[in-house]
Amino acid sequence: MTRHLATTVLPLASLALALALSACGRGLAPATPTKARGSAPRQVAARLHAPGHITLFTQPESGTRPIVEAIEQARHSVWLQVYMVTDPTVVEALGRAAARGIEVRVLLEEAPAQPGMNKQVAADLEARGAQVAWTNPAFSLTHAKTMIVDGEVAYVLTYNLTRAATETNREFAVIDRSRSDVEELKRIFVADWNRQRYLPIDPDLVVSPENARRRILGLMAGASRELLVGVEVLNDAEVVATLVEQRRVGVDVRVLVGGVKKIPANLPAARTLVAQGVPTRSQGKPYLHAKYVVADGERAYLGSINFSSQSLDANRELGLLIGEGAAIAQMRDVFLQDWVDAKDPDEDAPEQRPTR
Repeated sequence: MTRHLATTVLPLASLALALALSACGRGLAPATPTKARGSAPRQVAARLHAPGHITLFTQPESGTRPIVEAIEQARHSVWLQVYMVTDPTVVEALGRAAARGIEVRVLLEEAPAQPGMNKQVAADLEARGAQVAWTNPAFSLTHAKTMIVDGEVAYVLTYNLTRAATETNREFAVIDRSRSDVEELKRIFVADWNRQRYLPIDPDLVVSPENARRRILGLMAGASRELLVGVEVLNDAEVVATLVEQRRVGVDVRVLVGGVKKIPANLPAARTLVAQGVPTRSQGKPYLHAKYVVADGERAYLGSINFSSQSLDANRELGLLIGEGAAIAQMRDVFLQDWVDAKDPDEDAPEQRPTR
């Protein structure tokens, strides 16, 4: 495995600001003080992206094409940070890019659910000329899913680069052309590549463990009319309490969780929500692997972050706050379509076998 310094991506003004903030906060504290758990979260609004800066696509409808085409069209570099990459089509595209002289850097989680697959992919890519490194062990896991092409365009995904993601799962991704977002994601990638601490400063980015809990809860708590939540894993007590409180004050809250047949850990939280009057359903087809929130049809989040304490507080995760209307409307439409076919959590629960 290779690990090379890459410090030239930091513009001087941004570097000075990051260093100043790092000196004040030891490089890991959030840009504003984190509220104590259990206190009312501050509302966080995404900065509105200029029209055309954000393009949303969904899975399984889009397939591998957006990612493969981006890799094939790269002129200078492809930087990928991902929990798992096993799709042969994507691996081949990365290998071809490296072979034609594109700087391909891949940060992989060393201990995913199926570690042998990442190790084989790492060996294959290195043999083709790519630079591959294992992610920072300071985090419980690196579960982020981002790709930066030519230092100009970022892809923020809810999904790993696997066949299931593009064939059977419900997933989202954005192509982000916002310069400030891309520069921030580049700096995070460099810090993670070099196993250094980093303080996020971009108001659009949701980063675990640094600011994810505060920003996601703030988005939820800021909804005044409608709050739609779709997430593969939901078991964090503070998230559940926030959803219940929003329902209590009259917000139309609806929650989709990953199919409880596959994720039985979702069942206790789903039952609590239902008991407290929050409509909650289990989505098994297409299997809900995405993690997203739509607040009042005006603000949204999507990314790699599940609503569990590990994902919010201990992993390296990345997501994005979105304020662009077309993308938000598309996410809301997908939620409402999936809601119709989703099931009651108890009806979808695995059958309990009698004990002997």
